[in-house]
Amino acid sequence: MPLPESLLPVPTSAPPVEPPQLSADELDALVELAASALAPNTRRTYRTAFAQFASWCDEHAPPLQVLPAHPLTVAAYLRSRAAGGVKRGTLMIDLAAIGKMHQNARQPSPTHDVTLREVLRGLKREISRPPRQAPPILTEDLRKLSSAQEVPPRGTTLARERAGARDRAILLLGFAGAFRRSEIADIRIRDLALDDATGATGGMTVYLPHSKTDQEGEGALVEIPRGSIETTCPVRAILHWLDVLALAQGVVEDHPLFQRIDRWGNFRSPAPLDGGSISRIVKRAADDADLGERGFSGHSLRAGLATSAAMSGAGIEEIMAQTRHKSVTVAMTYIRLRRRGALNVAARVGL
Repeated sequence: MPLPESLLPVPTSAPPVEPPQLSADELDALVELAASALAPNTRRTYRTAFAQFASWCDEHAPPLQVLPAHPLTVAAYLRSRAAGGVKRGTLMIDLAAIGKMHQNARQPSPTHDVTLREVLRGLKREISRPPRQAPPILTEDLRKLSSAQEVPPRGTTLARERAGARDRAILLLGFAGAFRRSEIADIRIRDLALDDATGATGGMTVYLPHSKTDQEGEGALVEIPRGSIETTCPVRAILHWLDVLALAQGVVEDHPLFQRIDRWGNFRSPAPLDGGSISRIVKRAADDADLGERGFSGHSLRAGLATSAAMSGAGIEEIMAQTRHKSVTVAMTYIRLRRRGALNVAARVGL
């Protein structure tokens, strides 16, 4: 049955819309907004990944074109990366970075090419293997790590006291909030809010202005409950760390919550930590607690909260509310039980 004329598209010969005449300041503001569409860590990752791709193209004789890149060039690059042993996740980052840089340059992206996508699927099958996962820091592990930071065996007395207070706060807050490494490093003092103004009772709320999965910058409020045990209470650890900061340099709301401390116990004006620093602090704390052989990393705090909560009987929705996962499938990968059958229904039917 033919469509009635009222539903047929109406041909138009309207002239193309001319771009507006904007001032240099207006154009600069728009460029800055476009550049800030991605989280800072994502922008850094993409820049690094694209620089590696450009370097690979330059090594060929003659050099291969980078912008715009041919889909087969990108396919060959991904194949060489896979042959070098990179993981599937790294290939996807490479592909996303190449596509984003083409978008920024207003060039057609090769990442949508059908042949390239087929090559990528083939590479995924070739390198298919279980991803390496950071072992979870469980509650009993966290108690040992926290206790070891009361007098960490490094540096001068002042450095040991200050670094110990900072690192205990990082461990306990990172675990209770199921924070990513970058999220811990990005917290500012102004992002903290106590449920009780005196700090004597109640918990704490941490505001995250952005995170890995919040590219739009909507932000999130993460509730941190007060612990029942004083030595592992994240709220008390944060308050103690703020007392240390207040005595050393004063508490400035715009300053990063966690700052670098040199070997003599001095703060570095105030230099924030980064994700790599958080991971090193976790590994060092594990060594101090004689748990270094367990292979803990910065990601172990986030996985540890999810796993410990599951072991205590929390449901997946409750866990996702704290980890801020949007996908049940992804959230389940963070529950890393030592007894793999503990959440498997087949283990409960009397086989």
